Amino acid sequence: LKPVFLSLDLETLQMLNASIAVEGRDARDVASEYLRSKGFID
Repeated sequence: LKPVFLSLDLETLQMLNASIAVEGRDARDVASEYLRSKGFID
């Protein structure tokens, strides 16, 4: 999990949180999309 946590800087966390809180997206979808985009999951 360390590489995942290292990829989560303030700007990224704010973007992910905004997707959930402001845009109303599902947290699982946001997380899955982020992890895929960074190559952590297929």
